[in-house]
Amino acid sequence: MVRALIRPALLLAALLPLAGCLIDGAIDAKGAGTATIKYRLTNEAQLDAMKKRFESPAVTCTSATIDKDKNATFDIKFDDVTKLSTTQFFGATTIALADGDGGTRVLTIKYANKSPSKLPDEMVTYFGKDFQVTIKLPGDVVKTNATESKGPTATWKWGLNDFLALAETELNATFKTAAAKH
Repeated sequence: MVRALIRPALLLAALLPLAGCLIDGAIDAKGAGTATIKYRLTNEAQLDAMKKRFESPAVTCTSATIDKDKNATFDIKFDDVTKLSTTQFFGATTIALADGDGGTRVLTIKYANKSPSKLPDEMVTYFGKDFQVTIKLPGDVVKTNATESKGPTATWKWGLNDFLALAETELNATFKTAAAKH
């Protein structure tokens, strides 16, 4: 019985590093927030250089770690979500946070990919097959183009190569403000 469980457990452990690129963020009512970005590097020596790609006068990288499988995790903090594009990592991204109708706010994120392409299969196997962005907003989502949304959280998912092949990507979420909840 134990042997029957070991093989699937080893397979699962081997597949976990293949999660791809994950961005998990939270934004407060003033537009400040935090994000955790996870993706696999090709070598441990890249960590410090990649950490710098998340920093600017408006964005602080509070933590950068790498595990034995070269999966890196970067935690960032910002006072204004619209300033994320001041970092090299988010340089091709524009972010707007504006008032919407009926006591809502609208978050719009646009990513312009100047070189749409696909990775070879072996690179997808190494880096991971998925790309996912999850954002927790300060109010319940009432309208979005996210793949999934529940309460204040919106999640967009793509296959890694599907995302890399897009020339432009737009993520949007309209959410209730504290004033609209009362």
